[in-house]
Amino acid sequence: MSKNRKHIYFWVAILILAVGLGGFLVKKRFWPAETVSPKAERVLVEAAKVEKKPFVKEINAVGTLVANDSIILRPEIDGIISDIFFQSGSPIPSDTLMYRLDDSLAKAQLREANANMHKASKDYERAKALAKNKFISQKEQEKLFADLEVAISQKEVASSRLQKTELRSPFSGTAGLIEHSRGAYVRAGEDLVNVVDLSVMKIDFRVGEEHLNALAVGQELFISVDGFPDSFKGEIEAIDPKIDTQGHSISIRARVENTGNQLRPGLFGSIRLVLGRDENTILIPEAAIETKGGSPFVYRVVEGVADATPITVAGYENGFAYISDGLFSMDTVITAGGMKISSGVPIEVVESKTNNKQTKANTSNRSRGKKASGSLSSKDVGSRSSSSVFSQTIMQGASNSPSLGLSSSATGVK
Repeated sequence: MSKNRKHIYFWVAILILAVGLGGFLVKKRFWPAETVSPKAERVLVEAAKVEKKPFVKEINAVGTLVANDSIILRPEIDGIISDIFFQSGSPIPSDTLMYRLDDSLAKAQLREANANMHKASKDYERAKALAKNKFISQKEQEKLFADLEVAISQKEVASSRLQKTELRSPFSGTAGLIEHSRGAYVRAGEDLVNVVDLSVMKIDFRVGEEHLNALAVGQELFISVDGFPDSFKGEIEAIDPKIDTQGHSISIRARVENTGNQLRPGLFGSIRLVLGRDENTILIPEAAIETKGGSPFVYRVVEGVADATPITVAGYENGFAYISDGLFSMDTVITAGGMKISSGVPIEVVESKTNNKQTKANTSNRSRGKKASGSLSSKDVGSRSSSSVFSQTIMQGASNSPSLGLSSSATGVK
């Protein structure tokens, strides 16, 4: 019986110790360590409640759109254009006859070659019969066979030359502008017309080598082009296996389905490649962040007392910061006056004068049916969603220089 009683006392002691430790931790998190005297002088500060917003990590890059397939139709021989079988800007199916050069000489050469081949074939057949009866030598028979082979080759050359008088599209696409008229003399290799496949567009861009593990073929991205209100959805088609040793960047090729042929080669595009999303980040004013020894922290307002709290910053957006660790959605942080306080100092929260003036201005303008200079229109409000993005913008020069400018920013996403 005495032994059982000792066990009971032991577990009661453990329970009391656990309750005491839990109470100590709760007090340390939600109440400052020092007790504020009602008569203590309070420091005036400005504060703001935090807001919970998703945080999306993405890469921003730029590039120029190119067509899936694109050629400049050029003749292989000199000649005069006798026929044009398409209209400028018209759709062109694959293997469509587009130009015909004057083929009268080529046809005559082919007829001559056919006649020579027919004669050489007859001579050889006759020689075989004569050689069989020993009327001609083996050498003469072999000479006639060689003449037949030459005639066949000349016929093939003439046939190929005739085919080169016709210029056909090698794939389905859209024709460019006609630059030459019927009757115009063109030389071999002279540019005639563009043929472009607009069904799929491609865009090459570069990202820093530190993102290599986050990239994959088929990964979704969005391309924005000036003049189009909506972005175009695409995917990574290929990743260059070689890293640029000078700029330490990776070349990536993406493709986007060009529905309705809206996009055209040569357009400048901005690429947004999403790498990850955190739904539990906290948004606070950037002014609330203090640093000590290189580590960021904020002062929380807890029962009228400042409480220094270490934080982890995920990214920034136009004067705001996204916090991935250290704060909860019910917290209030000090945004002005942090230089005058330390943890445990009694404080009094006052309204920001700047916010007060802006609120009055907005109210006055609304009463006149106008927008205040700092207010948002309905269009602006619609463009800002509850999600925000921390971007690593990678600018790529038109000269494809390997040196890249890197910066950090964030934008709202839908």
